[in-house]
Amino acid sequence: MARRTIPFLTVPSALLALLALLLAGCAPTVPVVVAPVQCPDADAVLTQRCSAPQAIPDGATYGAVLELHQADRKALRDCAERHAALVQSALNCRKAVQDYNASLDEVNRRIANKP
Repeated sequence: MARRTIPFLTVPSALLALLALLLAGCAPTVPVVVAPVQCPDADAVLTQRCSAPQAIPDGATYGAVLELHQADRKALRDCAERHAALVQSALNCRKAVQDYNASLDEVNRRIANKP
């Protein structure tokens, strides 16, 4: 009866693979350090002022003044909505970073207390 062998798996290489697996279980685990998370700098955007109202030209009709007023009100509403969204975005980002850092602190505490 012919002997069947797997060409790449010989007894010495099988023992070496088994030894490597056993020794890997004894190796200490090293925690992975994650780069700090930062929010984009929103201060420059948050301090932008809304555009000033349009100047009313001399001799403008009542209809033209109403159109300018409506355009100014729309621009002011849009600016206020954009500003509110930016503020909320900055607050959400800061909260997420604080939560992330708190979870990192908890992981570090667990690692420090590990025997």
